[in-house]
Amino acid sequence: MGTGPQMRVSNSRAISATILILIVVVVISVSSFGAYLVLVRHTLNTCYQSAASTIYLTVENDSTSARIQNAKVSGEVKWLCGSTQGYFVASQNIGQQYTGSNGTVFVGSIIGNYSLTLSYKGVSYPVEFSPGAEQNVNVTVLIPSNHLIITGCVFGDGTCFNETNPNEETMISVTSAES
Repeated sequence: MGTGPQMRVSNSRAISATILILIVVVVISVSSFGAYLVLVRHTLNTCYQSAASTIYLTVENDSTSARIQNAKVSGEVKWLCGSTQGYFVASQNIGQQYTGSNGTVFVGSIIGNYSLTLSYKGVSYPVEFSPGAEQNVNVTVLIPSNHLIITGCVFGDGTCFNETNPNEETMISVTSAES
């Protein structure tokens, strides 16, 4: 039976191995818990957008009613989100797009406040609107007057609407794209 220095070395190795295993277990546990907290925090602050199905922007000439192609549309949509820490505003940039040969461009499917800029032949037109829930929406911008006609239908019940210049104050300011 071993007594003396050999037993002490063996016991020291066993204690060292046990301590090392405990440290590894603690590190893994803390790391896992930290990852869990990050996941929970991210999940609680995640905001899901409500879809309005389809939102199109059409550009037409006031006097001729001809649809205008290659008009540049850019801007963003903002919506209100709730989380465990309160409410915050989320936003998404729609990028830079151009109307097609039919004068129309898809601008989004999110229910929120759209703040867009339509640029055509050196003139910029602000376009602001807020589609409701469960609607197919088409926003027609008449230029150069910058009047808006918003049409759409609600899913399910077939109710349709047609609004002209829903927010008159924001529709009449026109600025040069060069400035």
